[in-house]
Amino acid sequence: MAADLGKLLADYAAGNTDAGLISLLQKMNLPLTSQTTEFLADEQDMAIASGRTGLFNGWSLPAGSTSRNDFFAMMTAAEGFAASSGWQFFPTPQQLQWAANNGMAQKTQQQQWSWMAGLNSKGTASMPWLQAGMTQQSYQTFNQNMMSVWDQYTGDTGASAQNYLKGILPTAASQNWSAQQFTQWIQQNQGLQQAYGWIQHGMNYNDFQQYKLNNQPAAAARFGSKLNDSNYLTMLNQPLSQFNAQSSAVQSVPQAPSGPATAGASGFGRQGESH
Repeated sequence: MAADLGKLLADYAAGNTDAGLISLLQKMNLPLTSQTTEFLADEQDMAIASGRTGLFNGWSLPAGSTSRNDFFAMMTAAEGFAASSGWQFFPTPQQLQWAANNGMAQKTQQQQWSWMAGLNSKGTASMPWLQAGMTQQSYQTFNQNMMSVWDQYTGDTGASAQNYLKGILPTAASQNWSAQQFTQWIQQNQGLQQAYGWIQHGMNYNDFQQYKLNNQPAAAARFGSKLNDSNYLTMLNQPLSQFNAQSSAVQSVPQAPSGPATAGASGFGRQGESH
């Protein structure tokens, strides 16, 4: 079947259409168009590259049960997906038929590509842009934009930053987060609030650097000349006025009288009230 299909497609590309190709397409319930033959050629190439032969054996697009328009819409999406993968991955006719039957043609291209990547999650693991439903260039641009937000709030591009980012960036990309959504995630993440303590005080990295400059004399008076970020974070968490108040709050607590309780003391009346 594969060899016969390859020859029929080659003949068609050369301008020769014989009864064999027409008969084959009739069995598949597909029209003879350049779009159809391009689809068949793409599937043929992917089958040869992957070793999955016989994809078309006994397959046809069920009349009436599958929208031909939806099937061809998914076919077009699959061609773009395959191109973005370097022509390494292409859904099978059966998978495209399932997608057409289950409303995938009405999804966004990003959702369609993400679904297609999930069909071969192991193979596309090295192509995170496909799993996010993007082209490689779009994915790189997205990551650069999110990294700008990250740097603005944390000032950190080291190993600890990579540990956080490798967990959230694929999710953010697949859900197409805006810079504002990523900012909100940073501000509300408890782990980041602990790692970059200024975030919980509504500051970004530059805000914190300015705070350190403005409060260096007060910090030196409180902690000495050898200052670090933790000293300034302590000042944010416990301002000097609060610290002084707690330091001077040592006072004696009067003992309760040992005699009989008064009405006021027992809670049944206000002290000093005549009865």
